Amino acid sequence: MTVRHRPTGGTVRQAHGPSPRSIRQLTDELRRGTVGSRLLGVVAGAVLLVAVVLLVKVLLGRGRQADLPPATVPVINVEVQTVATRPSLADVVTLPAVIEPNLKVVISAEVSGRVERVCCPEGTRRSAGDVLIFLNTDVLQAEHDRAKAQAELDRSRYQRVQNLYDQGAATSDELDSSRAQMEISRALTDAVKARLDRASIAAPITGVLDRISVEVGEYVDAGAKVAEMVDVDTVKAVVQVPEREVGYFAVGDEAVVVPLVRPGDSPITGTVTYVSRQADEMTRSSRLEISLDNAEGNFHAGGIVQARLTRRMLTDAILIPLAAVIPLEEGKAVYVVEDLAAAVEGANGVARRREVTLGFIRGREVQVLSGLAAGDRLIVKGHRYVGPGEPVRWTAGE
Repeated sequence: MTVRHRPTGGTVRQAHGPSPRSIRQLTDELRRGTVGSRLLGVVAGAVLLVAVVLLVKVLLGRGRQADLPPATVPVINVEVQTVATRPSLADVVTLPAVIEPNLKVVISAEVSGRVERVCCPEGTRRSAGDVLIFLNTDVLQAEHDRAKAQAELDRSRYQRVQNLYDQGAATSDELDSSRAQMEISRALTDAVKARLDRASIAAPITGVLDRISVEVGEYVDAGAKVAEMVDVDTVKAVVQVPEREVGYFAVGDEAVVVPLVRPGDSPITGTVTYVSRQADEMTRSSRLEISLDNAEGNFHAGGIVQARLTRRMLTDAILIPLAAVIPLEEGKAVYVVEDLAAAVEGANGVARRREVTLGFIRGREVQVLSGLAAGDRLIVKGHRYVGPGEPVRWTAGE
């Protein structure tokens, strides 16, 4: 850079090129431009390299897939059961029941008195009319004797007035008065005699003396509870039937009751003798009673049993194993085996899914209302490993 000066002085003037400050700014701008260009070039090169690598992988992958043999369809082993209809099938519901005695009588004292003797211990079987408890009768016996004597006196007076009336020596009013007095004395005697008889408390029914509520020497008032008797020769199995089931049952239907206390006891068939027409306000269930012969003592009052009630008889019903049903988000389904449309090595059928509608459940089986027909080959084992249209190798189950 050349600077010229005037020979005689004055200010210095730049003849050519920019000032030093302008040079530095220009240098910085050029430097920044160069760095940015380099960075841009590096990024572009990296993107290009990645694209090339991906392209090579795709081409190599296509080549390898072209070289692989086609995949074989797996064949799944399943076990099938031929669907069959049942000509007659009982639709049975099993409910818990409580055994109650046929009769339960609370015995009360009819007269006041002191307990003098208890004739038999609790648990003794007694017949109707057998004496259970004796009350003291000293006072009652004295009242009876006095009433009896008065009755005899009044009867004698009536006979004398009757004789006088026949002779015309007594009026009809005197005769009527003596007759009325005699009848009153007789009635009073009968009342005292009845109270005396009721001091001996007898069994009102034939059954078992279940409980004695008094002790010897205890004074009881008329109306006080002294004992309880039950008739367990015939018992009732009381069932609380849900509201949706009660309409199936009526008086006279047969029902089977299974004792649970002793496993060896056989079920006993009884008869429905009562169905309540008013549901319980809390449970919305209705009381149903089944009368049972208990001569052998198979049932104990208060015990829990199972009652099997037949709702209806079904014809041509289909029952399948409950385990064969597959729950779906909406509804239920099963798998059946159909013949192959095309040959698949190792397979002898193809799986098809059927949506089904179910009815009641009985043990490990469930009723099918729709979706299956007699003769269908239902998959009962391996059905959870197949899909619609997949080839299967099936064998018949037991």
